[in-house]
Amino acid sequence: MEEDTETRNENPPSRKTASLSEETGLPNPQIIEPYNISLNLTDVVYGIKGHNKFYIIQVLEDNGFYLWTKWGRVGANTPFNNLQPCSSKAEAIIDFKKKFRAKTKNEWGETFHYVQGKYQVVEVQNDSKSMILHLKQEKKRKELEDVAKGFPIVIEEKVAELMKMIWDFERMNKTLKELNLDPEQCPLGRLSANQIQRGYKILKQIQHVLSTSNRESQVLDLTNQFYTNIPQNFGMRRPPPINHIMKVREKLALLSSLQEMEIANTLSIRSLKQLETKNPLDVYYSQLKCKIVPISESFSETVQQWLKGTKAPSHNFSLNLIQGYEIDREGEAARYYPFSKLPNRKLLWHGSRVTNHVGILSNGLKIAPKEAPSTGFMFGKGIYLADLSTKAARYCSASTENPEGILILCEAALGNTHNMLKARSFKKPPGHCHSVTGVGKNIPNEIIEFDKGVTIAIGGIQANPQGAQSDLQYNEYVLYDVGQVKMRFLFRVRFEFYGD
Repeated sequence: MEEDTETRNENPPSRKTASLSEETGLPNPQIIEPYNISLNLTDVVYGIKGHNKFYIIQVLEDNGFYLWTKWGRVGANTPFNNLQPCSSKAEAIIDFKKKFRAKTKNEWGETFHYVQGKYQVVEVQNDSKSMILHLKQEKKRKELEDVAKGFPIVIEEKVAELMKMIWDFERMNKTLKELNLDPEQCPLGRLSANQIQRGYKILKQIQHVLSTSNRESQVLDLTNQFYTNIPQNFGMRRPPPINHIMKVREKLALLSSLQEMEIANTLSIRSLKQLETKNPLDVYYSQLKCKIVPISESFSETVQQWLKGTKAPSHNFSLNLIQGYEIDREGEAARYYPFSKLPNRKLLWHGSRVTNHVGILSNGLKIAPKEAPSTGFMFGKGIYLADLSTKAARYCSASTENPEGILILCEAALGNTHNMLKARSFKKPPGHCHSVTGVGKNIPNEIIEFDKGVTIAIGGIQANPQGAQSDLQYNEYVLYDVGQVKMRFLFRVRFEFYGD
């Protein structure tokens, strides 16, 4: 009798992905579409460690028909499985529908309605065709180094080094694990866009509850819904309730990173044919549609001085330039042109995870989608930039173990800016303003003109009398129209941490 239980391994290590053939013992199993479903169930208050489990149901064909099920705790080293022989395809489908109904309290083929305490459908793109494509893609990725030896690299060497860094799929899978996502259960390319958007909507509901009634039961129920939609690996630990606005922000960052990495996955799928005849680094560079040119040695020295001069005194790290690049994303200059006549244009810093930069370079900096809650942002949903390099660098998620990061220096058409000392959510700048500035208690006072009408802060950080009552230590600038931002430079930097 099949038992719906979770693995009892108290500290499940990450597992190596096994093929369907290895798991079932069948020589050549084929999934019969559409009878192929992934389910998830999270209950943060159940028992000692909470529920956080998955359930997969598939109809297989291999010289006969089978109902294949696999289940266990998300991230389990040894999930349970069962292969049930069936006398015919029709019988296998009937048993599939019975199992689906038992786990979800829904009828297969009808509009799905989530039932509390039962499994939710995880919209992974796991039909057999996309699985084959996914395996091909993985093969191409793993061949990247070997292929590079066989085909000449056309792009400039320093640009090739950047491509290796941002198109590193092993790094992306490691990032997924750091974010408690399970790359084995839901690898890149298999969690649907609808599922991610639903995650944003649930966070928005949590924000509403936290800012109004703050009822614990509602928060716990919505937490269960979030983890059920976006499966996360907490080992044998109880999944943590999303019961504070800081935790909402963490999950927002998770979904944002997931979206950016999905862009890299999508672009690489488009590249499979080209990868057969060209060096992967050249192919991936062409997919970005962004001109990238290494900066001169003399400009590199200038940038290093900027990094040194714009280090916030309260930050426990400094930044050293590894390599800089001038960047020109296709279509971005034309989009920016209508705003280029605005006054108050500045070069400002933006920091993000290394793994987000395929998405950023190909699609530009983005504003959080309408489904996302606004409370996760101090001044509402917009593009946030800084005049101090280390303020932006804190969003790179660098560490002593992974000390390399990426900063982008953007030209921002701030125009008339609305100054704020306290948090307040905006959908757009008030009145006749073009942007919002969160005024810091400390500001740089050394400002130079970089281009005609474009300035940059290069140091001289001092107390700001106008910001004495501010909630912010340092300035931040928020733009609510992506057209007001043009990426100008990208810098690979090394973090040097010190102190506690």
